[in-house]
Amino acid sequence: QPDAIIASDDCVLRWLRRLKKQVPRDVGFVHIESTIAHPHCASVRQNAYHSGAAAVDLVDEQLRHGERGIPVLPKAVLIASEWVDGPTVRQVASR
Repeated sequence: QPDAIIASDDCVLRWLRRLKKQVPRDVGFVHIESTIAHPHCASVRQNAYHSGAAAVDLVDEQLRHGERGIPVLPKAVLIASEWVDGPTVRQVASR
């Protein structure tokens, strides 16, 4: 049995309730994208705004350097996600 389920749809919570599972006692649930629509779930804030801004910066750099087409060595930018605590996961005791 898993400790937690990570999903992109909170219908998983309804399925767990139908299976008589207690969240978070029996199994935790984490929504993969933190939004205003899911304030009742632990989730991950993907920082989509910042990812989009970084993509625009990459395209701007290519344009300023006269680059066209698919780059020979494509660049990747990582924008860190953030954990958003919520009542659907158990708290871990500090060490």
